[in-house]
Amino acid sequence: MNCRCKGVCKTLKYRDTYDIRMGRNAYRLGYRRCSECEYYIMNKIKCPCCGDYLRRKPRNNRSRRLYNEVMGI
Repeated sequence: MNCRCKGVCKTLKYRDTYDIRMGRNAYRLGYRRCSECEYYIMNKIKCPCCGDYLRRKPRNNRSRRLYNEVMGI
């Protein structure tokens, strides 16, 4: 399956409908990241824009280490 950003996430209506955050440290607050649209979205499993599954954990070592410290893993 080929997931592509449809540009819906850039509209103001989309941002008002879904709890979206940009920036770092959102994983610790319970957000999930869409790797295609590059937004953090709360309380979803798939991105409403592109349909891609959202990542629950960070990928790079430094962020992963901080995430694990905060979550107590």
